[in-house]
Amino acid sequence: MLRTQRVAAGLTLREVERRTGISNAYLSQLENGHTTNPSPRLLEKVADAFGCSYSELMEAAGYKPPWQRDKVTLEVAMLASNLDIEEQNEVAAFIRRLVARRTIRQNKTA
Repeated sequence: MLRTQRVAAGLTLREVERRTGISNAYLSQLENGHTTNPSPRLLEKVADAFGCSYSELMEAAGYKPPWQRDKVTLEVAMLASNLDIEEQNEVAAFIRRLVARRTIRQNKTA
């Protein structure tokens, strides 16, 4: 996707290097799949240089959008907001018990 976006922007690897400060060798490795997991900061610089969507580059690199990553967390919060304070405290206590139980299991397997 990086190569496609770069070519669409009419840029060479050296031009991208001048604009972003990211070495053209590293950019080439990313484009060819020899290096993976570019940082969000790098993707932000590249998106600015290419004039393309930062969020699309993030998703292509495997970063989940916050609204997908935290979808269940948001749903729990929304459901809890309809409870009175006593019920919210019960839910919070239940969640704390679940977390403690998971921690205990993890410590036993470590």
